Amino acid sequence: MPVYVVSLDLARPGPHYERLWNILGHELQGRRVLLSQWAVRDKGDARALLAILRPALIDPNDRLLIIDRDSHDWAGINLVSRLEKIEP
Repeated sequence: MPVYVVSLDLARPGPHYERLWNILGHELQGRRVLLSQWAVRDKGDARALLAILRPALIDPNDRLLIIDRDSHDWAGINLVSRLEKIEP
């Protein structure tokens, strides 16, 4: 199963995101590697993982980026800049 790096910028960090923490930590058995970054194994692609996590975001300004560690497949919402602009 692929390993995904899930990076988050949350508008209101704290207990407001209990559903998100539950999905990342318990349902997906992810591991927090930095304060705003998790490593998760999932059999789907990055867009499928985004579909699982997106409903747990509570603020329209929340940002989420999911990248497959090996294939570099990715999906995100509300990114500060478009990822395509920095790829070769």
